[in-house]
Amino acid sequence: MGKGARIRRERAEKREQEAARPMRGLFGLEPQGGPFGAAPRWKQPSTPDEAFQQMAQFMQSMPQLIVCGRLGLKPLSEMQRRELLSGADLFDALETVARLQGRWDIAFTTTQRPDLVEAEFLGAGSGEACRRARKRVTEHHDLLISPRATAQLQREIIESASVQESAEPIDRNTLVHILLSITSEQNSVPGFAGDVPTPVEIAKIKREMPRNSLEELLEYARKFIPDEVASNLYNMPAKYEMVLSNTYDLWFAPWAEKSKTTGLGATPAEAFKTGTGVELLDLLRLGHRIVKRSSADQQVRFTRDELVADGVTDAAIDYLIGHMALTLDEYRKALAADREAGDIAHQRFTFTQYPFIAVDDSTIVMIRHQWAMERLCGATLYHEAWYSLSAQSRGLGDRFKNAMNEAFEVFVGGVLHRIASKGKGMQKIVDEAEMQAAWTEKKDKTPSVCDWMLLGEGHCVVIDATNHAVKADAAQGLATFEEFAADIDKIYVEGKFKQLLSTIDLVKKHGGWDGEVVNEDTNFVPLVVIPDTGVPTGIITNFDITERGRKVFQHLQPHVYPAGLITVSDVQLLEGMADFALSMPQGPGTDRNMMKLLAGWRHAVVSQGDSSLQVFLHRRGFPLPLSRHILDISRKIMKLLDGS
Repeated sequence: MGKGARIRRERAEKREQEAARPMRGLFGLEPQGGPFGAAPRWKQPSTPDEAFQQMAQFMQSMPQLIVCGRLGLKPLSEMQRRELLSGADLFDALETVARLQGRWDIAFTTTQRPDLVEAEFLGAGSGEACRRARKRVTEHHDLLISPRATAQLQREIIESASVQESAEPIDRNTLVHILLSITSEQNSVPGFAGDVPTPVEIAKIKREMPRNSLEELLEYARKFIPDEVASNLYNMPAKYEMVLSNTYDLWFAPWAEKSKTTGLGATPAEAFKTGTGVELLDLLRLGHRIVKRSSADQQVRFTRDELVADGVTDAAIDYLIGHMALTLDEYRKALAADREAGDIAHQRFTFTQYPFIAVDDSTIVMIRHQWAMERLCGATLYHEAWYSLSAQSRGLGDRFKNAMNEAFEVFVGGVLHRIASKGKGMQKIVDEAEMQAAWTEKKDKTPSVCDWMLLGEGHCVVIDATNHAVKADAAQGLATFEEFAADIDKIYVEGKFKQLLSTIDLVKKHGGWDGEVVNEDTNFVPLVVIPDTGVPTGIITNFDITERGRKVFQHLQPHVYPAGLITVSDVQLLEGMADFALSMPQGPGTDRNMMKLLAGWRHAVVSQGDSSLQVFLHRRGFPLPLSRHILDISRKIMKLLDGS
């Protein structure tokens, strides 16, 4: 390496070290080259060894799941687990796990601490598994709970535990050992002797990895993407306030003006009633009662009488029992069908469709707090309405599906407009219709543009939205990488990314918009907004999508940030940060520039592996605030639901 190259590298390393320090002010995130200088070139490791080291360092910086090997325990085989469960009281074990997972879900999405929930649960046991696991949680900050593992534990309880009167409550230490064994099984690596790799095994993996080029290394890593996608979709709970606010904004607002809604009523909520025969508000009230009792008292078993006494309608309860619950025999048949479909490690759709077991006509047991909340109050309401409407008429179902996709775009646009109205540094927001009207040169040829464009401080953010979820097989770990990649290429690379590029070309051609200049020094930020059921932000998945985007936008270097996908919850977090910035006292060095925050995150996507805005903020010590809009709307609907 020559002297000049060495100096440049040392300077780059120094800049990276400075970027990793705690940030002063508020959004003091200066990309390489100054606050709004040229966007940094895509930082990629120069060798496969560097790539491996960076990925290993990132993974080591994250909390680790506790596996048996870390505690000196031998994992129980599936047959051993079934034998231990066969004499255990099914509902006692199932409800114990449901209460634990529910408390964890609530702690994860509030100011409570999941580690304290885990430590308290383990403290109630007296055996070695509980004692050693509790030490890992309290002293090493490792994680006992993975929703994927607890769900498989519940699966095995339903399949194997007993409903005989002679069945005994399961010992806490045995239950924890079974859970740890499932975690070991789910996180095992082919070719490793145990659940904790040895230095020799790690060295062997490094030797077997491609070393000729980074392209070969990425190709090697891509085989892990299906597992990463399915795992991340499984494990992320949502805040209740956000769920309620989103449902209100999406379902009770009028349909988009351009939507064809014949037979669907004036709002999505009316379409829900047309499809299901149940008032959406009644179903939300039932969900609200269950969520409140679960949150306050860790209640997971509910009776018709107590819910009716609490203001819930019989019709809503009947609908839950008929469409969202299965009897034990029905559940066992459904879980058997899962096993016939393939590996069950990531399969969750039986649970999310039926988050309750019907003990009898008047009693239900909730399997997971998060799934019950989403089923009764959140995103899965869409499937309920769509299936019901499609059963009446294919055309009705298609109109509903298309109209809800357009409603999603209106919803995202509302969030972006609120951000632009209060976010410093974002001078203009331009909608698709405005761009088309201004840039149409021939009446019969509408230009291809994105949904929104944000301008300010020498930056141009081009944004498109698509209500495209990960396909069912990929979401459950049943698809190959090739099947997943084909969907990514079709929807994003060949579709949305090309649309964003067309918008960039047009705004450059016209020199900007309404006084906001766009020229050869402007930095572009291409983003696609997706639902939270869309492609999750895993480190390898993000690397893959970033690389695909690089090939589309590379001719714009050095004035383009990595193209990427952003979940709608991260867009809402951006609004929460705008409100948070406005709430902070203004003082010397306090930077409230939202464009700088957005640009800083997109720079860190490649330079530091911060694939989501949540990860970016969390690693820098920022809170993850809800927006004032979400807080106001959720309070409004909670007040409505608390009435009878």
